[in-house]
Amino acid sequence: MEKTQELLKNFKISDTLIAHVIKSKKVVNKVNAVFQESKLTQGDNDIGTALVTLAEKLDEAFFHRLPFIVQYIVDRKLLNPHQIESVVDYIKSKGSDMVIEKDDFESKVGIGIEIKDSDIKASVDKHVKIVERNLLIERYKFKYVNLLYEIKKDFAYLDNKLAKEILIKTIEQILGPKSEEELKEDSLRAELEKLKEKKKAIRDAAKKNKKAKEGKETNEVAWTDDEEKRLEELKNLIKHYDEEFERRVKEAHLDVIGASESEKDKLSKIIGRDMSSALNSEILMKKHLDFTKGKVFTRFPPEPNGYLHIGHAKAMRFSFTSASKKDGNTYLRFDDTNPEKETKEFIDNIVENVNWLGYTPFKITHASDYFEELYDLAIELIKRGKAYVCFLSKDEVAKDREELKESPYRNTSVEKNLDLFRKMRQGRFSEKECCLRMKIDMKHKNPVMRDPVAYRIKYAPHPHAGDKWCIYPTYDYTHCLNDSLENITHSLCTLEFEIRRDGYYWLLEALDLYRPFVWEYSRMNISHFLLSKRRLTKMVDEKIVRGWDDPRMPTINGLRRRGYTSEAINHFVDTVGVTRRGNENFVSYKLLENSIKLDLDKKATRAMAVVDPIEVVLTNLPNDYSQEIKTSLFPKNKELGDRAITLSKKIYIERSDFKEAAGEDFFGLTLGQEVGLKYSGIIKVNKINKNESGEVIGLECEFSNEDRKTKGRIHWISDADKVRAEIRWYDLFFLSENPNSLSDWEKDINPKSEIIYRGAWVNKNLANSGLKALDHFQFERLGYFVVDYDTKATNNNFVFNLTVKL
Repeated sequence: MEKTQELLKNFKISDTLIAHVIKSKKVVNKVNAVFQESKLTQGDNDIGTALVTLAEKLDEAFFHRLPFIVQYIVDRKLLNPHQIESVVDYIKSKGSDMVIEKDDFESKVGIGIEIKDSDIKASVDKHVKIVERNLLIERYKFKYVNLLYEIKKDFAYLDNKLAKEILIKTIEQILGPKSEEELKEDSLRAELEKLKEKKKAIRDAAKKNKKAKEGKETNEVAWTDDEEKRLEELKNLIKHYDEEFERRVKEAHLDVIGASESEKDKLSKIIGRDMSSALNSEILMKKHLDFTKGKVFTRFPPEPNGYLHIGHAKAMRFSFTSASKKDGNTYLRFDDTNPEKETKEFIDNIVENVNWLGYTPFKITHASDYFEELYDLAIELIKRGKAYVCFLSKDEVAKDREELKESPYRNTSVEKNLDLFRKMRQGRFSEKECCLRMKIDMKHKNPVMRDPVAYRIKYAPHPHAGDKWCIYPTYDYTHCLNDSLENITHSLCTLEFEIRRDGYYWLLEALDLYRPFVWEYSRMNISHFLLSKRRLTKMVDEKIVRGWDDPRMPTINGLRRRGYTSEAINHFVDTVGVTRRGNENFVSYKLLENSIKLDLDKKATRAMAVVDPIEVVLTNLPNDYSQEIKTSLFPKNKELGDRAITLSKKIYIERSDFKEAAGEDFFGLTLGQEVGLKYSGIIKVNKINKNESGEVIGLECEFSNEDRKTKGRIHWISDADKVRAEIRWYDLFFLSENPNSLSDWEKDINPKSEIIYRGAWVNKNLANSGLKALDHFQFERLGYFVVDYDTKATNNNFVFNLTVKL
């Protein structure tokens, strides 16, 4: 141990890290082995820390790789801790015996990547500018941790310590020195912490003294009345500081919304907050607990006006798992308050997809199930003087809300409003002639609170309630009441609804109803994905896509047809997690692709297919040559079975696997470069056949059954095995990372998002294996594919969709 300590000190390793190392004999042995491999006995801190990090992270099973890795550290090419973690992951992926290609290794772990201080400063400035207004409001209480997270995403490998230093320095330059009041608050907080620590120490000592024998002298330190008085005084002062800070932040954010309601990110600037109107009385809680028995109750409340997309998969999983982990229950509740856009097709599809993703609702309900109760509650609201019938037009209401101007109908008598509302239900007014509005506060800084509409007239039949109603409640009126009536304990929704929290609790308080706990989280945004239901509907209506289940669509049905499994979607959602970082954050589509690759690697049997074939004649084989070859369905688990393929005189290879001449980075077949056939021998080109336009239509090759290494190995299909298939090759649907931000988003559609190859070949043993829709395969060297619904096996009409490239 002492020798190890001395060695680490020679590299200026901190005492903290040294203490951490010597805690474990195993770690000490690993550290000694790594330093011995480096052949260094002293050096600077960067190299020493990197060697210690490698020793800690790398499993001893891979220590035979140390000579290769350690040299990079000694040469100062590998010092970043994040790069070393990447090295460990890379080594694990290669296993203990696979050959490591130097170029591949250096590319994957970022060898040679240099991040300058100026690059970090540019990233810091960019991200600070986005939140500068919040920073100026919150000053030194601004939580910069999430900002540091965003900065890290700009770099593959970043020195976190340096980035933090630059960020803090930038913040200090913007804010300037702390004010006297801020310094005073810091001093008071420090004093409070010291007193709390002292009180705890005295309390702990008192507990020990109780165990001592009576009469034995102790050196007990007393906690004085003056100290207790000061402690309470400090708590009250700090509470005042916290309340003042919350008030200042809340008002500043609401001022932004009131001043510019069209501001793009207004919703994300409303902070989470506790509200007095959210508190339940003992009577309300008792009634609530009589129903829930203390269990968690959540709800997944989709609007049945379209097919669910992957963003809904996140909301669904969060609601269902939040309850199930606590042995609770989740409602599937349809928010069906808009009859003109809702259909039975959408309702049935949502139920199917909830089940497909693995969830069983406690109950399936509809907002419309409560229409009678909601109507009665509206009557009660009017009786309490908190709702009125308004005859202003939609545009007039919007203008008055913007100008903070009250409606001329706002102070109509309760009796008159009751009569008018009943006439609305009786159908005695035309559509848009009038509406029922909640009477809240037209001067409120939150625009949601400026007398929102509770009921409007719509002469349209309802897909669930039929033609009983001609007045329908709005989301702002219905949502909180449904949550309360169903005794929801946790109402979970995305951040754009946070601005509605004031109205949510106002209505429940106004009617003296039970109030659930509301929590908002960041919605799902995926790069190159469009998740606007309105725009998805437009693509379906205008035939831009085949339908809601087009494999390019981000709908659950589209992803299913593309070949995504419920396990992969749920894995992706779990990987992304649930945060409150804001609705502007994106995750890479590659994360979704990685989830399906992990799942299909275990499920998809291997096969060979040729998408864009070119004919190859093996001239030195007899015309009737036929050799059966067994190929494993799962190369990592060969005991799971095999598939027979045939080598014949004529085969087909991918057109992209042949070039007349190519550079060193081409691993396929050329005039001067032979290539191996997977599971078979080697071929080399003797003659190229072309048509009149100069296009290559066939190759004449010589076949060798030698078992030797070639630069590349390609897949193939023999003439004896070939069966015609249509392969639909999919790529990103949109070219931009955030197509939803574009006004002309239709122009951003990738023209190569779908390429159809109708002349592809697949193996007959695959085609004759009883294919059914959504069967998965890995076509070797190409990707994972799924059998499409358009496949008609009885007519030899086989269609495969590319799920994801390898």
